[in-house]
Amino acid sequence: MDARFRRVPALIGLMLMALGVVQCGSALPAGCPPACAGVDLSGLDLRGIQLAGADLSSADLSRSNMQGANLRGARLIGTILVDTDLRDADLGESVISGAMMTRANLNDARLDGATITSADISQGSLVGTSLTGVAFQVLVLSQADLTGLVLPVTEGQHTVLNRANLRGANLHAADLRGDYLSAADLRGADLGGSMLDGVIMNLVDLTGANLRNASLNGASLFGANLDGADLRGAQLRGAYLIGAVLRGADLRAADLRGARLVAQQPFRIFDEEFDREVEQLSALQLTALQINADVSGARTDGGTRWPDGYLPPDSVVLE
Repeated sequence: MDARFRRVPALIGLMLMALGVVQCGSALPAGCPPACAGVDLSGLDLRGIQLAGADLSSADLSRSNMQGANLRGARLIGTILVDTDLRDADLGESVISGAMMTRANLNDARLDGATITSADISQGSLVGTSLTGVAFQVLVLSQADLTGLVLPVTEGQHTVLNRANLRGANLHAADLRGDYLSAADLRGADLGGSMLDGVIMNLVDLTGANLRNASLNGASLFGANLDGADLRGAQLRGAYLIGAVLRGADLRAADLRGARLVAQQPFRIFDEEFDREVEQLSALQLTALQINADVSGARTDGGTRWPDGYLPPDSVVLE
């Protein structure tokens, strides 16, 4: 083939790339960036766009493809990012407040140094994303895919994680007090040394999770699955475990004094807290969970502290 013709595909590719840049640039109004407040950039192909330091307050970026976009230091206050593709985007040092980010894809996005306040990322995806170094408050991640999420030790930061996929997540030594984890998938997650006192985590799946030395005093674990979980040295004083499954769990040196393990009538889940996940159960499902905690096959030792008057079944393994 003539060398001139061999260069044609490459030339066409360059022309298409140039066309994309022109189209992307033409979507931005004059002065944007940095002044992009209130602009409508919804449904556009904005892959790799440079918006570092831009003010995108109240801007509409819903359904846009922003893979690899540079949003470092940007202001995203009241910004609409519903169904937005932000994979591999750089959001480091950005300010995100009151943003609507439902179903946003933030897989492998960089958020180092970002400040997030009252953001709703429910049903979104943050696979491979780290929240280490992120300052956040009231972060809604209900039904989000957070597989492998790295969550730092935090205090005074509240996250709604109901029905979130947190399988294998690294939550070691995290402060989750005040958070909501009901019906979340935490199978195989590392919660060792974490602070979960008083946390509402009914119907949560903690199969095979590491909860060694975790503090769950007063936590509500109604109907929770802790099958095979490592609870060595865990503090479960006053925890609510009616309907919970702890088959094969490691309870050596665990403190369960004052914990509710035996179902009683009249049946009450908790006195003050309202849990939408439990409220949505059918009468049949709720009745099926009004049973004693299942500790069959659980590993215990002389350091295991049971509630006063509680007699563990013969199926418990005493080592």
